[in-house]
Amino acid sequence: MGKTVLTIFSFLISTTATWAQQLPQIVRWDTLYCGVKEQYVYDAPNAAVTAAAFVLRPDQCMPLRLRVSQEAYSIPDSIAYAFRSNGQWQTQMGLPWHSGYKLGNWVNVPDGTDSIMLLNINNLGDYTRGWVMVECQYPPAGLCCTMGITLNAPEKVCPGDEFVVEASATKGSGQVSYVWANGDTGTTCVASIIQTGSVNVTATDAYGCTAVGSVVVSVPDAPIIFEPVTACLGDTLSLPDTMGIVWAIDDSFVVVQQNSVSVIGTIADAIGCDYEIPFTVAPSQRVPLTDTMVCAGEAVEFALSGASNSHWVASDGNNMTEALRFRPMESTSVIVSYSDQNDCPQGDTVYAFVAQCYNDSLLYVPNIFSLGVVEQEGNNLFRVFLSPRVLGEWSIESVSIHDRWGGLLYDSRSNEGWDGTARTTSQPVQAGVYIWVVVLRAPDGDGGFKRFTLRGDVTVVK
Repeated sequence: MGKTVLTIFSFLISTTATWAQQLPQIVRWDTLYCGVKEQYVYDAPNAAVTAAAFVLRPDQCMPLRLRVSQEAYSIPDSIAYAFRSNGQWQTQMGLPWHSGYKLGNWVNVPDGTDSIMLLNINNLGDYTRGWVMVECQYPPAGLCCTMGITLNAPEKVCPGDEFVVEASATKGSGQVSYVWANGDTGTTCVASIIQTGSVNVTATDAYGCTAVGSVVVSVPDAPIIFEPVTACLGDTLSLPDTMGIVWAIDDSFVVVQQNSVSVIGTIADAIGCDYEIPFTVAPSQRVPLTDTMVCAGEAVEFALSGASNSHWVASDGNNMTEALRFRPMESTSVIVSYSDQNDCPQGDTVYAFVAQCYNDSLLYVPNIFSLGVVEQEGNNLFRVFLSPRVLGEWSIESVSIHDRWGGLLYDSRSNEGWDGTARTTSQPVQAGVYIWVVVLRAPDGDGGFKRFTLRGDVTVVK
């Protein structure tokens, strides 16, 4: 463990006023370790009682008992103990006046002592020398560190308000340092919380003993909570008028957004805490629809799950209720109107992309690709093709190859073909399974175009 660090200057400042009439003139300062002999030699001015002060530095925690021994080589000396507790010093006799060697009795260290000093007092004379040693008895192993922490904090605070927590260590030895969970240091911490929680501090004394303190500070719950509501786009909602709540906007508003929106109100509780209360409105969401891609004459069915009163109108003239089943011969857009699960009116457009197919296939994609095969065999480049029976303004916009982790190996808008090398290294890839992604551009049936993506895998062999 660390050792107590005391300075002569701080000692003098803290004790001069108390001991001015009690202490002899101190002519030597030194440090004394438990169980170690300390030699001393100093001059004693004539007609003056002088002392050598030894600051004791225990090698563990504060000892329980002390015993001093001394050998005075010249004039008679005596030993006095000085114990500091709560900033005050008290003295106690250790060895009476003597010459030569003398062993003292065991002396108990008073509770709460945080510093110990020995005073080697000599009689009137010109010169003194000798040695002094202190034996220390410590608490049993594991009981050295008995420090605790007392925390003083308010029981309740308003959310977000700053408050002060004070810490005080008990049974700590020497100077005690404090580190709070929020980074503050010192005996006080300025904290702020928005909900009930704890404030924590760690204290460390001069010998490395630590103690952790924690105090729970309560934040009262908001006096009222509003559950989120769902509304239709265009609805006008009235904000709740209760408990004197004050809203940031007028008492009503129109739902005009596709995403959830919160209106904030403020309210005070019985102890004067102010709260911000959200009133959240979630617009009713449309049922998701997915475009489809089919060959000419292939059966298509569009239906909605969890909706009612649906009505479908296709650009080719087909219209049905509940579900639309038809066999389009060309790309067709379909407009649907319906009531969603919250009985809100909704509308959407979905597309059926139609191609003239050969053997019911829109796209020709190889499922295996061999590295190192000669060009004439036609299998050394990975290419994709639209079916020759696909008519109209269909086109392949881009082709890319990815590894299993999504890494891009090849990307082309000209579809010149992949030779099996990674674009980052220009080296052939390892044998394995890779992902191809093809983006197609197709007429949407309304005079425009729409893009959609196809994905699949190809096996590379060597």
